Amino acid sequence: MPRETQREDPAHGKSILVLEDDPTIRLALAELFKMEGFAAEMAEHGMDALRRIKNGYRPCLIILDLMMPNMDGIQFMDEIRRIPGAADTPVVVLSGDGRAKEKIAGRKVAETITKPVDIDRLIDLARRYC
Repeated sequence: MPRETQREDPAHGKSILVLEDDPTIRLALAELFKMEGFAAEMAEHGMDALRRIKNGYRPCLIILDLMMPNMDGIQFMDEIRRIPGAADTPVVVLSGDGRAKEKIAGRKVAETITKPVDIDRLIDLARRYC
């Protein structure tokens, strides 16, 4: 009986979490990352994403909107930094809020990008961190 060979997943180890409440933006970003060879998980709010991370999901990068229902981006960042194995996950904040940098001051953030998103810059960050 021939032995099956396991196919290597090209996105293995390169999963990006897109945490965004706007479904159009969330899906567009996830599709963009997939077209660039990354795996992408999507979450609508911080509580959903936090549950996944507490259950062992470890993305190489988190794309985070600040303004979301249930648990906003700042609360999410504060919570993830308390989880062993996830605390050092790079976070790129996406926000339409002109005061985003002020709001996240003192928190460990890899980068802050204002909306509308510069796609080339976002892909470069994904390649850098993943």
